[in-house]
Amino acid sequence: MSNEDPENPTHRLVEDWLRATQEIERIKSDLNAAECRMHNAENALGKRLAPIDMEDDEEIGLWVQLSSEKERLVIVRRKGHQSFKLRFRKGERA
Repeated sequence: MSNEDPENPTHRLVEDWLRATQEIERIKSDLNAAECRMHNAENALGKRLAPIDMEDDEEIGLWVQLSSEKERLVIVRRKGHQSFKLRFRKGERA
């Protein structure tokens, strides 16, 4: 049997491997695009929430009301000029 014969087990395994490789490449591309969108949104929100005189590596905490939840504490850290890191802190406002 030729390796190009669709009934050949080797051919089926190669085809499965190629499909999986293509799927991984697509997922990596989607992940990269999502990470870029998240980074841009994080910096835009950081700029919006941070005081103008905030220093590099300084952190502030702000309570925000999310539409479907109670208030959550968002920690904003300035990493550098126009660069911010945000995270939610666990817990709720008393």
